[in-house]
Amino acid sequence: MTLEVRQLHLKSTVLDQKDSGKAGAQASETNKPAAAGDGSGDDFEAREQLKEEILAECRVWLLAQLQQLRER
Repeated sequence: MTLEVRQLHLKSTVLDQKDSGKAGAQASETNKPAAAGDGSGDDFEAREQLKEEILAECRVWLLAQLQQLRER
């Protein structure tokens, strides 16, 4: 999945939460790890993994841009 697709996925997830009226309650819960056995831990872990993948792709892109600048 490309970086742009992931960003759109994250944005749509946030917008869906706002539309459903759960954004305020979920925002405080999303920032902390879930308690064992409540089922929301998988969602938290998936978001954290997605965030790490996006950051890794950003680093690769930035390094490529810096390499191009050095070659000029």
